[in-house]
Amino acid sequence: MKKMDNASVSVSVTFNDNRVREQFEANTKDTEIRIAALRLLKKAGIKTNALICPVIPFITDVKPLMVYKSKSGLHTISAAKEMLLPPL
Repeated sequence: MKKMDNASVSVSVTFNDNRVREQFEANTKDTEIRIAALRLLKKAGIKTNALICPVIPFITDVKPLMVYKSKSGLHTISAAKEMLLPPL
């Protein structure tokens, strides 16, 4: 990847609590493992991004996720809002 111009890796992270994550994203890696992988990629010289997505109203607590990820030393952190219910 380092040989590719402007290569980057983004990983989605949505939950602070892995018990809640398991209810929505069964059989996926813990948030901490995802961030650790991004740290390794960054250390290898690859641009990294943690994407807080989807943001689920009343479940996703964005502020602590942003603080946690900002302390992780990633290149960028972004958040996206997706509605999980159809419009009424």
